[in-house]
Amino acid sequence: MPAATLHDGRVIEMEIHGAGPVVLLPVNPKPGDEGPQAEEMRKWGADPSLGHSLVAGLSDRFKVRHAL
Repeated sequence: MPAATLHDGRVIEMEIHGAGPVVLLPVNPKPGDEGPQAEEMRKWGADPSLGHSLVAGLSDRFKVRHAL
């Protein structure tokens, strides 16, 4: 599995979707539509599934990388 090494030496595993120019997204790719955290995010106007939507929407034109 691909990984990225941070400036402090920590390693983050990544997933890659699509093909084309590379885009690195600092998002959670898992849909988060349920539960108390999702409800709290909605109260503040945030979309708990934004990361998943970005990966799905961009992977047809870009090689999308995101941390696990």
